[in-house]
Formats: sequence, structure tokens, C-alpha cells
Amino acid sequence: MLARLGRALDAREAERPEAFASIRLLALTGCRISDAVNLCWRDIGEDANNLSDSETGPRVEPLGQIARAHVAALPNGGDPGAFLFP
Repeated sequence: MLARLGRALDAREAERPEAFASIRLLALTGCRISDAVNLCWRDIGEDANNLSDSETGPRVEPLGQIARAHVAALPNGGDPGAFLFP
């Protein structure tokens, strides 16, 4: 099922790259939608998302190698307070 989702995302990713990147991050991490939507660049550590204001309070969410690669491929304007998915 995930392979099928990946192929579908690949086929249409050029239309809305940020939206599709957020879907990939959700699939790869199991993170809540609200947490993903509110992620800022300052929340991204080397191996984890540092969620300071999640639904259940502050927590660290591990990022696997593939999820880190997808995050690294996102455009970053250099502002740590900017959202990953504007």
C-alpha cells in the first residue's frame, strides 16, 4: 500500500511539492497532521523533530533516514522560524 501511495505522489508531486512533501512526512513518521503542519525549521534536529507544542505536550519524534532525506530536499529560506510546509 505504501509503495502505491509513493507512486501516486511521484506522479503528481510537481503540482504542489510542499503538500506532497507533508504527506510523505506523515506517512514516514506517523506524526499528527497538526504537528506536521506546524513544524518550523528550528524544530528539525539531526535525527528528530523537536515538537515543543504538540497535542500531548513537548516531545521528540525520531526521523528515519528516508524522512531526513525528504526534509533535507525541502526549500529552506534560512529563517529558523519559517514553516516547513508554508
